Amino acid sequence: MQQAEWRGWPVEKRLEYSLVKGITEFIELDTEEARQRADRPIEVIEGPLMAGMNVVGDLFGEGKMFLPQVVKSARVMKQAVAYLEPYIEASKQKGTTAGKILLATVKGDVHDIGKNIVGVVLQCNNYEIVDLGVMVPTEKILKTAREQNVDIIGLSGLITPSLDEMVNVAKEMERQGFTLPLLIGGATTSKAHTAVKIEQNYSGSTTYVQNASRTVGVVSALLSATQRDDFVARTRKEYETVRIQHARKKPRTPPVSLQKARDNAMALDWENYRPPVPQQLGVHAVEAGIETLRQYIDWTPFFMTWSLAGNIPRILEDEVVGEEAKRLFADANQMLDMLAANGSLNPRGVYGLFPATASATTSRCIATKTATKVLVVSRHLRQQTRNRLPELLPGGLRRAEKQRQGDYFGAFAVTGGLEEDELAAAYDAQHDDTINHDQGVVRSPGGSFRRVPA
Repeated sequence: MQQAEWRGWPVEKRLEYSLVKGITEFIELDTEEARQRADRPIEVIEGPLMAGMNVVGDLFGEGKMFLPQVVKSARVMKQAVAYLEPYIEASKQKGTTAGKILLATVKGDVHDIGKNIVGVVLQCNNYEIVDLGVMVPTEKILKTAREQNVDIIGLSGLITPSLDEMVNVAKEMERQGFTLPLLIGGATTSKAHTAVKIEQNYSGSTTYVQNASRTVGVVSALLSATQRDDFVARTRKEYETVRIQHARKKPRTPPVSLQKARDNAMALDWENYRPPVPQQLGVHAVEAGIETLRQYIDWTPFFMTWSLAGNIPRILEDEVVGEEAKRLFADANQMLDMLAANGSLNPRGVYGLFPATASATTSRCIATKTATKVLVVSRHLRQQTRNRLPELLPGGLRRAEKQRQGDYFGAFAVTGGLEEDELAAAYDAQHDDTINHDQGVVRSPGGSFRRVPA
């Protein structure tokens, strides 16, 4: 389509087109035109911008848009919201606020466009917002909630692991005796997941909020002395129905007992096994440049992270996702070229090889200089599935403590570069979430190690 054609459309359609196509060139110009026509700046967000993002959501749900395109749309939305924020701030009501809301993207997730829109919408309705940003651990969320004396906690997340992290937050709120309402929102969240996985772990009210436009109504009801009880009761009844329907879909097979699983452990001939001895025990640091590492990149997980399933080079010729995969692949390599040229990111890693033994539930990592000092105990869960195969344990393929000759344990940690936070912040300042999305792929929670006092 020629640029001149769509630039002649009504401003609402121009905003929608920019959002769907990920075009930033005219977004501030069109946002200003829409602001001039609106009674209040917030109406631009609640009206044409949200309508455009709803079109993006529909196309994504129908498989007509893919995650890389959605992230570009979010970048455009973020730029439009940032442009409007000074006007919104200037038009906010003065005096007593309607309530204080804490918002956070949970640990492991770097996406915040939806959370930011919710914050702006609530602020424009006279609510005070405590925004903790992204990658926020549970302890910080709950500590801040107490210190700031907030009225509601809102959790956001885009990626699937965020669902489990939200469950963890709910469990910890219950353990610490919180009674504050808990709001759940984000691209991967749903009413079913909230009802089945989250609400049952928290005795306070838990509410799934489908999109930013519904947030004000939910918050208003939860903080209203006359509406709260009825709203909470209706929500709980609705979620109970959702759980009943979910339970009917697929009966769960109960696991075998832990003792039976241990009895069914894999039997190995340790007497005739002699483990190879590592050449260099202890801890070692390594560094490698991007040009060296890029030849080893497995692009399949990269495309999967962007919800484009397929292998190189076949995915590039796929009838459905091929064109978008080509664009994404080109963008990724262009970024690697830039990072390699300017040295702004320096990958490095550390690995360790140690003497080790195993028991029925743990691996014990032994110091190399003193054979009696235990450095780390790694605790494992054994499989408890109902099948005829041996029930495996991560440490079960290591020689047991009772064996005369020990075994060895290896561990490593890598980073794309200690400069990644600074680099991500620079992109974030440009309202570009692309590199933040890629960062979320490589940032992962720590393992199950527990230090043993010396």
